[in-house]
Amino acid sequence: MAQNVAFALGTTVLASSPVVIPAGSTANFAIYTDSAAGIPANEGIEAFLDTPGQDQPLAPLTPKNPTLSIAGPAEVIFKRLTVTSVNVGVVQYA
Repeated sequence: MAQNVAFALGTTVLASSPVVIPAGSTANFAIYTDSAAGIPANEGIEAFLDTPGQDQPLAPLTPKNPTLSIAGPAEVIFKRLTVTSVNVGVVQYA
């Protein structure tokens, strides 16, 4: 299965570059970590629809809800809104 990093591993508050999803296609995303202990239940990354002005919240990616599918057309960004205790990132997969 092909995978691309949509948001690199890290712990700091940060936003990703926009991920463009073309019309007629669906993009699948999942959070991941390099920590053997996994991602703590209260930590994760938020997905937003990238719009002019204010970004619109789509869904959180957390250990309870680790995946998200989005139909295009859309531009999506991911944000770590708080500092995480382990490296957390987002991968896009087919």
